[in-house]
Amino acid sequence: GRGAADLDAFRDTVCNVDVGDKNDEVTIAVAVQEEARHSLAYGALVADGELSFQSAWAYRDDEFNNAQQLRGAVSMGHRSSSGMLLEMIYPFATKGHHLRAHLFNATKRFATPSPAAEERRGFSLRVEEARGPNAFTYNLQSRSLSNYGTEEPLSVKSSFAHSYALLHSTPNASYQVLNTWELGGLPLGGYSFWKNHTEAQASYSKGPLGMAVFASLGLLQVGGGKKSHICDRFFLGGPLNFRGFR
Repeated sequence: GRGAADLDAFRDTVCNVDVGDKNDEVTIAVAVQEEARHSLAYGALVADGELSFQSAWAYRDDEFNNAQQLRGAVSMGHRSSSGMLLEMIYPFATKGHHLRAHLFNATKRFATPSPAAEERRGFSLRVEEARGPNAFTYNLQSRSLSNYGTEEPLSVKSSFAHSYALLHSTPNASYQVLNTWELGGLPLGGYSFWKNHTEAQASYSKGPLGMAVFASLGLLQVGGGKKSHICDRFFLGGPLNFRGFR
């Protein structure tokens, strides 16, 4: 059957199981609180030394009983960074897969000795296994960079990516591994590369004490004798830091 959590249509779910007097008698009662059809949220976030104000809205459509959603988000930072996102979510677009589509435009300014600005705009389409670890994504986007040394100012990326997520959890320990392969330059040409990024995280707790470790490994190879674009490099210090390395 279709999982209620996968549909993202319920705010709260309570399930009670009552074993009857007879051996083959079991009563299962499920009470759900449905999400609102329209929702609006707003807030503020401080990241990489910039204060950003954000607002988001969502519309859920039950016409086809699949809890399709249309979401949008807008953010504006005090250093003129901004972003707009339009997302369509179609749970169980097929019997075993979810579908997500994104349109986005984002500008980010960095506090460097010579202030740099990065702008990305594009489209992505993602198919996820409903009950499996695999996801497939197509990205088409243009990236422009200004006031940052000798970096290539403009690039177009058309790429396919495959992600595999492994999750395991017990009361005292958990681990997760995410591996992503990305191949650029297909099918529309443009910037050609292959890239692999693997992230692993594990945690363990005993009584009041706990421990967590995180590891990340990245490989990037560019074709055509060109150097990698800074938007595709790996970053020490987190995704919002501008210290990219090849």
